[in-house]
Amino acid sequence: MALAAGVYASTNLDNLILLGSVAAVHPRKQFLVSGYLLASTCLLLACVGFSLLSLVVPVQALAYLGAVPLFMGLRMLARPSHSAHSGKDTVPSMWAVAILILANSLDTVAAFGPLYAESKASAVAGLSLGFAGAAALWLAVILKLASRLPDLSSWQRTLNYGPGVIMVVVGLYVLLDTVTDLQ
Repeated sequence: MALAAGVYASTNLDNLILLGSVAAVHPRKQFLVSGYLLASTCLLLACVGFSLLSLVVPVQALAYLGAVPLFMGLRMLARPSHSAHSGKDTVPSMWAVAILILANSLDTVAAFGPLYAESKASAVAGLSLGFAGAAALWLAVILKLASRLPDLSSWQRTLNYGPGVIMVVVGLYVLLDTVTDLQ
C-alpha cells in the first residue's frame, strides 16, 4: 500500500497544482470533488484491468511492461514541463474536471499498469487500497491547499522532476522484479 501511495502522489503532483488552481478560483467545490472521484475511479479500474494481463501474457513478457514507465520517466526528466497551470479558464463542471484529470493521468496509468500486471491478487488488493487511500488524501490536500496555491506555484520547477524520477524507479522495479512477484 505504501508503494501505491508513493507512486500515486508522485504521478499526481501536477494534478495537485492543476486542481488546486481550479479550486482556488471557484467557490463551489462540489464539481471538483465529483469530477475527481469519477476520474479516480476510472483510473483505478484501468489499472486493475492490467492485472488481467497476467492471465494471457507469459510472466517473463510482463517484465517488459516496465519499459513503458522507465522511458516515460526518462523523457519527463529530459523535458520537464515548466508551464504553470491556471484554473481561471477551466469550466466548473464534474465532466470538465474528470476529463481534465483523465487526460493528465497517462503517467499514473503507465506507472500503475505494469505494477498491477506483475502482481498476484493479494498485491493487487493492496495496490488498490493504496491507490484509493492516496486518491482520497490527495483530494483533501487539494481542497485544503487551494487557498495557498500562489505559494505552491513557486515549487512548480521542483515538482516537475518528481514524477519522472518515480517513473524511472517503477520501470526499473517492474523490469527487474516481475518474474519473482508472479511465481
